[in-house]
Amino acid sequence: MDSKWVETLSRSWDIVVQHPKVLLPKLVVAALYGLLLIWTAQSLTVFTAPQTTIDPLQLQQLARFSVLSLGLSLIALVVDILVNAMYPVIVNQINSKKNVSLGKAFGESLEHASRIIPLNISVIIIFSLILTPFMILIIFSKLIAGPNELLATAIGFAGMGVIGLLVFVAFYFSNTIVVIEKRGVIQSMGKSIELGKKYFKDVTGLSIISLLLALISMYLAFAIGGLGAGVVYGIAFIALRLVTVVLYTYQYVLSPVLYFQLNRSEGAARKVVKQGK
Repeated sequence: MDSKWVETLSRSWDIVVQHPKVLLPKLVVAALYGLLLIWTAQSLTVFTAPQTTIDPLQLQQLARFSVLSLGLSLIALVVDILVNAMYPVIVNQINSKKNVSLGKAFGESLEHASRIIPLNISVIIIFSLILTPFMILIIFSKLIAGPNELLATAIGFAGMGVIGLLVFVAFYFSNTIVVIEKRGVIQSMGKSIELGKKYFKDVTGLSIISLLLALISMYLAFAIGGLGAGVVYGIAFIALRLVTVVLYTYQYVLSPVLYFQLNRSEGAARKVVKQGK
């Protein structure tokens, strides 16, 4: 394993352990998504009850519920995006030997919201557009490939994995750059792609770890669905949400930690070259 990997993984975990307040922003997000999940599940029980006739009033209520659910989900997404943008500022505070100020970090995130939100939405759209053909191939593999359905499905999953990873690598530093370097959306994406190519091995390794952490967190977030209701459900729900908070926080600390390490390495290299002249 490359030394940058070891240093980044170790340094990021140290930050999470030594500065537990960095968990609070993701705890708020987890609570927000958790409440939204509970409200959605409870609301849907009304519309999924067996019926013999179609009730126009219930259809109107379902339509209103769908619009409200979409609106609340978008609000939660925006809050999540702004919270994620706090971590480059937090890591910078720690590197500068300053006290961790969540208020200042969120303030900087809000200050750059006009760039942070379009940047993240753009990355989500790019990611979705690039992966859509592979998703279509997987879903309609029998219709598209006929007897070669299994081969088409395998190609679809392999394509999603490889291309999805490359896109993730390309924009791995975009959030950190837009906040720390105060660049525009396009400039931040371009600089991120440049760093991703230059440090491909390091960024790819940490991208894989980040994606695995995200998948584990998503699995845990929905794992409680089969536990039923009651006290056990409530305890399991809280416990798993806390685990996802730690995993997601660690995931979003990794990128800025590596970014600052690479910046220090490049700065030291430029200093050596300058002294050599």
